[in-house]
Amino acid sequence: MEFLAAKHLSLMAEHGRQVWLQNVYKQTIEIDANNSAFARISLPIFWNESTETEEDSPYAQDETVAAFVFGLLETDPENLVKMTTTIMNRTSFSSSCQINLDNIRCYRAHVINKLICELHILPPSLEDAIIQRCPSHMSFSKSCSVKCLKGLVIICNLKNMKPRSISVNITYIWSEFDRHFSLLRELSKCQSIDWIEIAPEDNKQLKQCLLQLRLGQADCIQNVKITKSESTREIAARDLRFGDELRGLHLKGFDKLNTRGYLEAVSQKTLTTLKVIDCDLDDKCEDLLSKLMRNPNLQHVSLVSGDNHMGQFIHLLARLPELRSLQICLKEMNPSERKQFEVILKKNTLQELCLEYCGFYVHQILSNNYSNMTSLRELRMMGEDCITYNSLPMHPILQGIQHLNLQVIQLCFYLRNGNLIALSNAMSSWPNLQELQIINLSTFLYIRSGATRPLQSHGSETAIRRLFRAITGCQNLKELNFSGIQIQDSWVYDFCKMVDSLGQLNEVYLMYIYDDTLTKDGIDKLEAYLMQKQDEMMLTYGSMRLFDGEDK
Repeated sequence: MEFLAAKHLSLMAEHGRQVWLQNVYKQTIEIDANNSAFARISLPIFWNESTETEEDSPYAQDETVAAFVFGLLETDPENLVKMTTTIMNRTSFSSSCQINLDNIRCYRAHVINKLICELHILPPSLEDAIIQRCPSHMSFSKSCSVKCLKGLVIICNLKNMKPRSISVNITYIWSEFDRHFSLLRELSKCQSIDWIEIAPEDNKQLKQCLLQLRLGQADCIQNVKITKSESTREIAARDLRFGDELRGLHLKGFDKLNTRGYLEAVSQKTLTTLKVIDCDLDDKCEDLLSKLMRNPNLQHVSLVSGDNHMGQFIHLLARLPELRSLQICLKEMNPSERKQFEVILKKNTLQELCLEYCGFYVHQILSNNYSNMTSLRELRMMGEDCITYNSLPMHPILQGIQHLNLQVIQLCFYLRNGNLIALSNAMSSWPNLQELQIINLSTFLYIRSGATRPLQSHGSETAIRRLFRAITGCQNLKELNFSGIQIQDSWVYDFCKMVDSLGQLNEVYLMYIYDDTLTKDGIDKLEAYLMQKQDEMMLTYGSMRLFDGEDK
């Protein structure tokens, strides 16, 4: 039955086939977010509504028909490319959005991976279409089929695919490890894979994984992120066999014994990237980190831990001649560490800087050195000392920020007038800005604490409109994120006008709060507009009402 339907579709005029594909691959879904502060969320459909084992589901039947159509069009490259392009657009194939896939199903975008497995030969025009839209990051879940990974191997081995341009996350496939084991060796040979993310469930899987992936061996993947699983026991450094060509190690969530083992295993490697996130460190770990950071080839460093003082490594970071990116947690620093942090900034080698839960002095030192940091292109601020900044009219990180030439900025602060005006004034200095994320700290703290009244920190109507106008000047903007911003009736038109003015914009994330100043008519107008834009771009939105009696 499915084959007959596919035969009919393959002979159908191209327009009719497009209509069928658009009905099959709906782009958005609304969910009741019972576990979220935002009661209702509308988002792109990233994952399948059924797995391959649910053969009687309508989605599985449609996917089978699509596979037959794909195979039947193999001798018709023009229509094959049109079908592929439609599916890639409808399934957000090009998005590098990273979602926790532990408890959800296979990414819908993997339909392309599965479909190309049906072809004997990929026409050059189809290869070009896939390469043009290929995302920089691909993730796989425990519900992914063998064809999902097999298709990945095919994509990564396309003739004109750029070397080391894709990162692959197979963190969540390990409960189905036996199904995918044979493909690990094939993945290891893909020259287009830059990073691979793994999380073996136990030490046996870890050893098998390292054996198959041959990480750091000649002509194999050179960078790896390893996340600790609950069943992982202590493993000796001698069992962690990495080749001499290993260039990047990212550790996440390990206890001090395993952290020590991994750091020992790479202590003689010439790393260019070292990331240690949410790992416990003892004295031995700190000694090993100090040794690794004496490597002059190190260019990318992440040091984030709530329980360990990362300021102790600042003097070593200051000596690195080619430090390009730094992600660090600096809750407090002594005078010597502050001086060395300033040395890092004045060297003007940093292109990316991410500050997590840093104290007042860090932001103050940073803002005092903006004029020296002409190379910086990406600035992210995550987490805050909310008590300190609640009393300030303007966040210290914004003082002089117009001296930077940013392409990416992420700010987590109070949306009060001083902050909004300073940011608006600076944006005219960022003609190349591509990504803007603004997180309202007041809303974030309100949700996290369960307080009955959010802090009075929202900007005036004039300041918000000024920000919207400033954003319209950033014509290269591709991603826009507003989290926790309050929307009123009087701002709906300005928000829609701003989004319409940005010709390069392809991703919008809007989580807004509202009270009686946003009427039902205003909500209807805003959401009708957002639903319309979901046909043009990847757009996620949700809302949360402030209850009566809360601050407005």
